Formats: sequence, C-alpha cells, structure tokens
Amino acid sequence: MNGFPPWSSITDPNRDNGEPLIEIGFYVTLYFEDGYLPERRLAAFELFQKYWRLVDGKFHWTTNVKTHNWEAVTSEHSPEFWLSEQPKEPWIWDICFHNGQSYDSTGLLRIEALGGPPPSLSYMSITLPPTWFADHPQTYAQDLMLHWASRLRAIHGSAGLGIMVPLDVTRQKELGQSVRSLAQRLPGLEVDYPLSHSIYLQKGIKSVNWLTCLDERFLNQLGGIEQLRAKLNPNLKLLTYPGGAVLQAGAFPEVGDREPGRIPENYRAAAALLRPIQASYPAPFPGFGGQDATDVWLHRFD
Repeated sequence: MNGFPPWSSITDPNRDNGEPLIEIGFYVTLYFEDGYLPERRLAAFELFQKYWRLVDGKFHWTTNVKTHNWEAVTSEHSPEFWLSEQPKEPWIWDICFHNGQSYDSTGLLRIEALGGPPPSLSYMSITLPPTWFADHPQTYAQDLMLHWASRLRAIHGSAGLGIMVPLDVTRQKELGQSVRSLAQRLPGLEVDYPLSHSIYLQKGIKSVNWLTCLDERFLNQLGGIEQLRAKLNPNLKLLTYPGGAVLQAGAFPEVGDREPGRIPENYRAAAALLRPIQASYPAPFPGFGGQDATDVWLHRFD
C-alpha cells in the first residue's frame, strides 16, 4: 500500500501463507434505527445487493444465517439467498461476508450489518481497498455515502480510511494493542467496532472522519443546516440528501502522522464544528488499556 508506513500491514507469522491480520482500507459505517422492521431489512438488502455487484461477489467467508458459525462462501450464497432465509415479520438479522484467506484473517472487501430493536442502533458497514475509488473513477465515495445514508435513513455515520481487523471477535481482542499503536500514530485512521459502538451512540456521534453523516435531529442540535453551512471554512463542504447532510473534510481522505506533528487540519476543523454532538463513550476499545486512552483517541482532533 503506497503512502503508508511498512508496519501498517501486519501478517500472521504462524501461517505459511502470511495472511493479513491488520490492513488499511476505505470504510463506510452508518447507524440507523428500527433495523428489525421488514421495511428497514429490505433497504439493507438492496444496499447489500448493490455492494455485492460492486465487488462482483468476491467473498470467501460468511456466517451461517441460522447458526452464525463461520462457513466458506459457495455459489449458493447471495443477497437473494440471504433475504429468502429471513422471516416476514419484524426480526433481528445480521449480514457478515469478507474475502479474507481464512475466516479469522482480514479481507479488504467485507460487509457487516445488524438490524435490531431499541435501545441499540442498527448499523451497516462496508470496506473497500484504499485505492478503490482511484481505480474506479466512475464511482464516487460521496455519492455512495449519500445514497446509503438516504436509503437507510441513517442518523449518523462516517467514511474514510480505517484500520481493518478480522471480523472474528477473538482475533480482534488479540490485535487490540497493535491497533492502538497504529491509531495513535496515524490519527486520520478510524478504529471501527460498529457492533460495540451501536450500543453507545444513540445520542451522538463517535468522532469525525473524512465524511461524517448527520440526520436532521443532529443538524438541528447544531442550529440547523444553514447555520452550520455558514461556519464552514473553504476546505469543508456540506453535501445534502433527503433527511440529512454529509460533512466533507477536505478534498480527499487523510492519514496524518503524530510523530512529525501532522494532524489533519481539515479533520480538526470538522471536529470543532461537531463537538457539541459528540457522544460520551463509556466503553474502552480492545487493547487501549482503559477508558482514559480511549477518550484521548476519541478526542484526538481537539
């Protein structure tokens, strides 16, 4: 991955094929309400279908719809198969696919989603290789974000460059300290555990990244969309969609580097505008050594 330090990709030395455990990828994560309802599940299916087609269904691993155990993806797996296995009534559902070499390695193509009842939020999260949009110039990250936010009726979310770890929970815990080291060095990289985050982010955002999504309730807490627009500097843009807006911090995603003191200034400016709606997050991230270190990272743009 050109442009990233050599230690930004960590492989498993105990496996002959050198499977990647930590990678840098482009992520989109959106949180929404009432995902267990049939109409919200249908919206998730439509976006799942779009993502599947975008990446040509190149997945290797999934979780069984009924047992939730890992299994290899076969020709029988598809978004349509997933939907056919869902009940017609309101119900908790999940989606989990990735293209890692094994079930507990990291793939840069992946989708995870969960639809459930309150009090937790539902969420949908996808990842792509960091060069995806440069390699596919007909596809724009901003358009994808706006469409997905509108279709899901997202209340908030973000997109940009992030630290990718295996979806397997055991592996995530093992890699927590490595994630912390990378995140503390490169502040523009997101640390994303949406399953955990969905429990605590009903009343505010986690932090900002290159693209930060806000629905009308959060825009109103900031004084309304026009008041927020009036506060933008020339490097910030506000992209609107029915029901909300996406704040874009700069022309492209940034990584930054704390050692020479390069904090992404566009992200810092976006964080200052959205600080009134940043949630208090009462759970330490895996490997961060406690709540204090987690809070420092969450407020890294202050």
